[in-house]
Amino acid sequence: MAIFLRIFPQEINQFLASSHRIFYSLLAILFFFSFFINRLAPATKIPAFVWSIFFGIALQPVLAVLEKSGSVITLTIELIAAYILFDGGVEISFRYFKKWVGVIASLSFIGTILTALFFAVSLSWIFNKLNIFVPAAAIALVSAILSSTDPAAIIPSLEQLKFKRPYLKLIAVSESATNDVVGVILTRFILIAITGAVITQKPIQYFFSLAQQGTVFSFFREIVIGLICGFLGFLALHYWTKHSKQKEIQEGTDTALYFSVPLGVFALGGIFGGSGFLGTFLTGLFFEAETHTKKIVDFFENFVQAFGKPIIFLLLGSIVPLEVLFKTSLIGISAAFIFIFIIRPLVVFITLGPWIFQKNSKLNFADLLFLSFIRETGVIPAALIVMIGTTLPYADYLFGIGMWVILLTLLIEPPLTPYIAKKLAVAV
Repeated sequence: MAIFLRIFPQEINQFLASSHRIFYSLLAILFFFSFFINRLAPATKIPAFVWSIFFGIALQPVLAVLEKSGSVITLTIELIAAYILFDGGVEISFRYFKKWVGVIASLSFIGTILTALFFAVSLSWIFNKLNIFVPAAAIALVSAILSSTDPAAIIPSLEQLKFKRPYLKLIAVSESATNDVVGVILTRFILIAITGAVITQKPIQYFFSLAQQGTVFSFFREIVIGLICGFLGFLALHYWTKHSKQKEIQEGTDTALYFSVPLGVFALGGIFGGSGFLGTFLTGLFFEAETHTKKIVDFFENFVQAFGKPIIFLLLGSIVPLEVLFKTSLIGISAAFIFIFIIRPLVVFITLGPWIFQKNSKLNFADLLFLSFIRETGVIPAALIVMIGTTLPYADYLFGIGMWVILLTLLIEPPLTPYIAKKLAVAV
């Protein structure tokens, strides 16, 4: 296509003159390469997410023409992210989620905030050692963006293992899906603090500003409205499933509902000032698929896995220039290793350590050590970088560090998971 851009520049520009043509062209290219990557990845030991980033970098000359409209990119990312979070909720058993809700909440809520705080302090230390000035706002934002983990990257690794204690897999998957939502909300409030009138010298001060009464009220307001919207979405799916089972309605007709309800919940949350992403996740979590809709749920999950998530990483790779990766390589690689081998384990032991000493607790030291090294950073942080990274100063460092952390967690942790599980004797 790059050849056509050189031969027919005028014709191409005329075609892309309207935003809807840009949107169609962008989706066509992204869907095709998502299909190609999903065919290529199983034949290699490299995860599909990593291939997506590499192909996104290679496609930069082509996608640069389509990315002139920032609203098109944002629209695409928000649409896919809503479905990804809905799918994350569907993959979790609500019955078992309730049983382990205390452990999951400790790691996903408190742990996500602590991860962002510790990473912000670490980045500040690295920049000071290298005598590089980066605004505290940029450091705080990239720390919040990268604070959550990715169930899409974790699940394939866990599927290879047979756990001696199945609850360990449940905690890992449930927590990673839940903290995606926490990371989105945390990033949103850090962004509000950054764009406000207050300018601080230390990134950690932006996190402390979240403790103000007005911010806390707004935070819980978003959560409550998101919870209500999520419950309404669940009711829509639940009653339609019940109705279609009674009337023996053909199974395939449910497909449209699985696409319309999460999108409607996401829009409803935005209209009333709540978290639309939280609403779509809770809709999936509350909804327990009936037997006759199982094939539709499988279809939806395959759609998200095969197309939605690769598209996010393709876009991430397409907007990060290679010179930025080289420029930030020392900082990014150093930050990634601190992130993987120090911050992630430290947060797990701080948040889950007290649960070991609870009466009749099933968790032990080996469980916590295993959970420390299956915390890949993936699709939702990538989506947030693509959505808001281009609007801020010092975006080079935000893109570069974000790319290195995401890439290295996806390259290092999945291959290590079976080895660590065997050494710790938590699975075979």
